[in-house]
Amino acid sequence: MQNSLHRELDSLSLSTNSEGKNPLNILLPAYETLWRIVLRCFLEISFRHPSDLAAEWKDVLARFRKNMTADQFFERSGRCSARDIVCEALRLYPPTKRIYRQNEDNDPIFAVDVEYIQRTEEIWGMDGNEFRPERWSDLERKGNMAYKEAWMPFGKASKVAPMMIGMLVGCLIDTFGSDSWILEGESIKNVLSRELPLDNGREAFGDLSLRRYTNELFEK
Repeated sequence: MQNSLHRELDSLSLSTNSEGKNPLNILLPAYETLWRIVLRCFLEISFRHPSDLAAEWKDVLARFRKNMTADQFFERSGRCSARDIVCEALRLYPPTKRIYRQNEDNDPIFAVDVEYIQRTEEIWGMDGNEFRPERWSDLERKGNMAYKEAWMPFGKASKVAPMMIGMLVGCLIDTFGSDSWILEGESIKNVLSRELPLDNGREAFGDLSLRRYTNELFEK
């Protein structure tokens, strides 16, 4: 599928002889990683936590979906805000798990393990491998600023992409968040088990599907 997509993109008028000059080479990877975060945030809220806790998160995102402003995104009406939920998803499942840099061809390669830093117990606590949006208000209240330097999912400070994630997750929950939808697929074992975070790999969860449950049958 990926090869087919590349062939189609090469035929577009925007294609150039230099990969670095084609804006689609920047836009499409960003689009893909955005949806990976949206999926994992949706799975965390919908299938991995007690109903009362999940209901609170769903309510926060529902309020943001109805009023998609920066003020609503940051507002903590309860124990967390829509921003806290998105930040927690980006912390646990960073779009770029590792960053590699090299100045010259023969120079050493320097690597930063973003995923490890954003989960390490020294900064995020003993539950650093768990999805807990309330940790952001806890960290701010304690006044320990180390977490700000350890959270690095984006290269530039921006509210647009996080707000887009919140909007998309809110829409998915509004559509598929009721008990009438059943999650199916082999990967459901990883989703329902809370011993470890969700698989953050690029190809993970491709086998999952949702079916609507009715009294008479399952509908695709």
